[in-house]
Amino acid sequence: LDAIARTFSRFGAPPSGAEPLGPVDVLAVAEDAAALYVIGGQGVRVVGTPVQALARRDELKEVLINLIENARGAGATSVTMRGGPMPDGVELAVEDDGRGIPANDLRRIFEPRFSTTTSGVGLGLAICLRLVESWGGQIAVQSAEGRGTTVLLTLRPAPTPE
Repeated sequence: LDAIARTFSRFGAPPSGAEPLGPVDVLAVAEDAAALYVIGGQGVRVVGTPVQALARRDELKEVLINLIENARGAGATSVTMRGGPMPDGVELAVEDDGRGIPANDLRRIFEPRFSTTTSGVGLGLAICLRLVESWGGQIAVQSAEGRGTTVLLTLRPAPTPE
């Protein structure tokens, strides 16, 4: 009950009270989140080119943990996080080989209280969306039933020091 109450509280918290955005080493945060998991007898893989994005470190870690948890709940035996620069930002993809998301559910996954499991409260992806958008980023999901899911975070690059 405590975890559910914290989740609802987190969803209802105003983003204006958060610390300012700053440069975050995306792959280092991905490594921190990956270190918490063993899926399918192996660790979560992190690959890519080191890159700095504008975000909040703890919130990015929270987003990645939520995505790994979702992959685990979907029966994934492999999860890979791929990150790197792109022409107008920073990209971080979380790819899994879980059971995928049915097409009818895919359009609803960011709705608060929508869940396909009996153990979730349906706020995880809604919170992820809210956090990523509060950094000026975007989140998109591609999924195929029986083949897995890829969640793509597109973040603003951190300014380079002069």
